[in-house]
Amino acid sequence: MIKKSDRFTDILLLFTFCLFLLTACAPPSGSGGGGGGGGGGSVAPAPVPPPPNVIGSAGGIYDFQGYKVNIPPGALTSNLTLAITPVAENSLPAPVPAKKNLLGCAEFGPDGTVFNQPVEVTIPLANALSAGATYALYVYDNISQNWKDTGVVGTVASDGLSLSMEVTHFSIYALFADQPDTDTTAPYV
Repeated sequence: MIKKSDRFTDILLLFTFCLFLLTACAPPSGSGGGGGGGGGGSVAPAPVPPPPNVIGSAGGIYDFQGYKVNIPPGALTSNLTLAITPVAENSLPAPVPAKKNLLGCAEFGPDGTVFNQPVEVTIPLANALSAGATYALYVYDNISQNWKDTGVVGTVASDGLSLSMEVTHFSIYALFADQPDTDTTAPYV
């Protein structure tokens, strides 16, 4: 006759042994099981591509709601996380210059980033302009807290809906057009 306590011990030992076998024979974690043969090594996961706003020395294009940065190869020496923030007229850091109308404005960042060679930035337009027309690019100057003409000219795209220009650093950029002359008085003769 088997004692009750011996039966319990036997069942416990059998259970422990089965658990050991299951654990020892299980595939290594992360291997995904199945698939058969192949050397027993684990397969490295595919590299995760960087977010579209991370650009490195190979260059690339980042497009955010029509605002674009086109960075050529070699303009950067390491990865940079780009940021583009459209700026509405009621959020400008300084008033629109006298006798000018705002065409578009955006903060390209990180602010102060300097490139090894010019990069192209594109600012979309609310209203179509004549293709090929040019407009001066202004930069917000933190010291004077005013807009300064950069001497760079933006060119309207063939569809008339954006302006592109080359810059050597990131900052807050704006494009302004001259207001039409409203003086209708005839000259004195």
